[in-house]
Amino acid sequence: MQEIQKLKNIIKISNAYKIAFWIEELVINLAGLETTLWQEDNNDICDLINELINNGFKAELTTNWSTLWKFSKKLAKSGLSKCRISIPSFDRNIYKNITGRDGLYWVLEGIKNFRESNVKIIINRPLLKGFTDDIPICLDFIWKENLTLKLYDLWRTKRINNNYNRYYIHRSEIIDKYIKNNSKFIEEKELNFNRNRILYNLVGGGIVDIKVFDSEKHNQSHNCKTCIFKKKCKETFASYINIFSDWYLKFCNLREDIFLDLNPFLGNNVNEKELGEFLRTKLNNILGPNSQEKIKDVDLCFYINNICNHKCSFPDIKKDINSLWCLSSVRSNEELWY
Repeated sequence: MQEIQKLKNIIKISNAYKIAFWIEELVINLAGLETTLWQEDNNDICDLINELINNGFKAELTTNWSTLWKFSKKLAKSGLSKCRISIPSFDRNIYKNITGRDGLYWVLEGIKNFRESNVKIIINRPLLKGFTDDIPICLDFIWKENLTLKLYDLWRTKRINNNYNRYYIHRSEIIDKYIKNNSKFIEEKELNFNRNRILYNLVGGGIVDIKVFDSEKHNQSHNCKTCIFKKKCKETFASYINIFSDWYLKFCNLREDIFLDLNPFLGNNVNEKELGEFLRTKLNNILGPNSQEKIKDVDLCFYINNICNHKCSFPDIKKDINSLWCLSSVRSNEELWY
């Protein structure tokens, strides 16, 4: 069954969150499954972005870009500050095998055309062992279009646990082989609570952005230090504050047992101030000391629906529920589709 987040509730939670933690400029990430498929009555994704901006928030979007033809002009004028575009491969056949759609050409052409807007474009590129020969093509595109490329390790989740080692490749193999020698300088960016980053500024233009797992920061979190999934995790607890289409707020991709149910606070009988007090109290209890500073280093992310027009799965095994590696698919409890 399709679940969506209602516009009025997204605004209410965002305002309450901003009030609760005295955040001057709150960034709202809109994630999916596929965000551009979100629709409520006559409102589409551009209307949602406009409403967020009109309420004083910065809006960012994650999308597979397959519906660009429908939204490009409206998105370019919407005030969107950043757009993350998920491209699992720059090889047409592998892209088709992973996503189930032969759409790579139109996605890349759409990015070229959209660059005329003031929206910052980031390409999200997951790494799958055995399927990285397209990296030089990917880098060439980044150079020519002067974009940022984020390389992601495969996330370990319960669904793909049996296939994880088969497809996991550490980003260092790709960096050593393709990126270091093509970089004019390297920057290290340290964040207070989130994972640190290394930025490889490429010769000729473009940036490759890598998240770096910091075991010391990881162990500073009580939730991480005592977690049974500690050795499998690549994120510090609450590196992201995620709110899903069932209105559950969660902090971790492996700890589904730690969450806040926001449903009781979305009716007209609870105002934004009361919801903000609830959020401040609960998050202080869960995150521990200095939670106020931690929160300010973390964006608020809404998974606004649980549907997608791609079925991102491992390209060379049977297409069933255990081949779906997309983290959004896992987190959004997507129904069986095969």
